[in-house]
Amino acid sequence: MERVKLLFTPGFEVEFTDRDRGIRQIYEFSERGTRYPIVVYCPEGCGKTSWLKQTTEVLKELGFEVIYVNPLHKEFITYTGVKEITKKFTNVITEVTEVPTEIRLAMLATLAIKELLSKWGRKKIALLVDDVFKLLVLIG
Repeated sequence: MERVKLLFTPGFEVEFTDRDRGIRQIYEFSERGTRYPIVVYCPEGCGKTSWLKQTTEVLKELGFEVIYVNPLHKEFITYTGVKEITKKFTNVITEVTEVPTEIRLAMLATLAIKELLSKWGRKKIALLVDDVFKLLVLIG
């Protein structure tokens, strides 16, 4: 499994480690699937973003179509065979409209899943959206 390298401070990267239980849960979810969304809610600064980015890599290696979106940081990672989806995310980041980029990214994430499901049906697809609760507070 490829370990994610995270920027800790400018010029200093830290490798994702010591999260064995969290990684095991990813494998369990990937084997049995999930019927409903899974919400991870923990104190700020505990490593949710790092875990989600590592989850993105694990699911990619397991053959999933993966979309990771962090609307607040205007960041996304896509591992999908549908190149138009990645292009749409890139366009959202660069477009200037009256609708805030954060909201457009969150909306696009759900539309991308709908598009993937319509193309492939029940294929292995994962949507990871980071900082959802913070986004809801901001647009509240």
